Amino acid sequence: MVMILMLMLLILFFSSVFCVTASLSTICNTLFLPIENHDHSNILLSRIKFKNSKFAYQKSIYIRGGGVQPLHLAPIINDFLHLQPIVRDSLLTGVIVSETVLWLKIWTTLAKNDILPSTLTRKIIHSGSVPLFLIHWPLYSMSPFAKFFAASIPLLQILRLSIAGLSSASAPSSSSPSTDLNGSSELIQAVSRSGDKKEALQGPLLYSVVLLLATLLPFRGSAVGVVAVTQMAVGDGLADIVGRRFGAIKWPFSRSKSLAGSAAFVVGAWAVSGLLLLWLQVTGCQTAVDLLHHPVEPLLKLLLISVVCAAVELLPAVDDNISVPAAAAALSWLLFP
Repeated sequence: MVMILMLMLLILFFSSVFCVTASLSTICNTLFLPIENHDHSNILLSRIKFKNSKFAYQKSIYIRGGGVQPLHLAPIINDFLHLQPIVRDSLLTGVIVSETVLWLKIWTTLAKNDILPSTLTRKIIHSGSVPLFLIHWPLYSMSPFAKFFAASIPLLQILRLSIAGLSSASAPSSSSPSTDLNGSSELIQAVSRSGDKKEALQGPLLYSVVLLLATLLPFRGSAVGVVAVTQMAVGDGLADIVGRRFGAIKWPFSRSKSLAGSAAFVVGAWAVSGLLLLWLQVTGCQTAVDLLHHPVEPLLKLLLISVVCAAVELLPAVDDNISVPAAAAALSWLLFP
């Protein structure tokens, strides 16, 4: 079992490394190019000057205003980026789906074998699934259909959750292993608190629907979708993880929520939102939030959004998979026009 887990981790690691390396390699090849080699559609980010007693040198930093473009890269990465958009987007979608399956399998296996509690693994899945998905966005092509390929991933998850919630499967246990062949029971174990299949049709389904909307509507060119899903996934997930461990001091108006959990929500959602927006900026996907050259103002705005969303998460009336991303999207739309 340990060897299988190690193999899955290695596959997930190298798959993610390939995708991130493709983006980073392209950045390195596209950033430092002379002015005359660029057209006006590219975005001038800044100028760098190198001077000493022997020479003076100046180049402009450019980044292309869309998906990552191929230049002189390692052969396998270069071949991938030179593929036709439909082929490139299809292959990338397949890679992300495979990574998602491995991601779920790793944590459900750890929970099933009592290596980690299911309450922890469920929230790790909740927190990590969105960043794992979003870091791949720059590798999609600039085709107008690219977002539909990306959206097929949360759509597939919606279909799986619907099938799991309506099936006769239940979460497996070590004493009564599941004979479910379509993976519904394992999915229920990954996303539900109690093992009740009906939970798959509640919070987890809403989570996937919000991710689908964020992918279809703003996609990578806007901060709205990125901030909304990150606040929902990372903030809420870390609030539960930290709150269970260090949440001795509760809010007087919400005895199930803790000060430590709310603090973890703010710090985690703020940091990951900023990192993902920075990643999408340096890869040329979004220009609405300039964290590269003027980070103070956008970071303060992101902090405000995280604080408000942490407060919204305390409200018991509405599912936080709806209230938190709605609040984050509204504030992002106002603060990052």
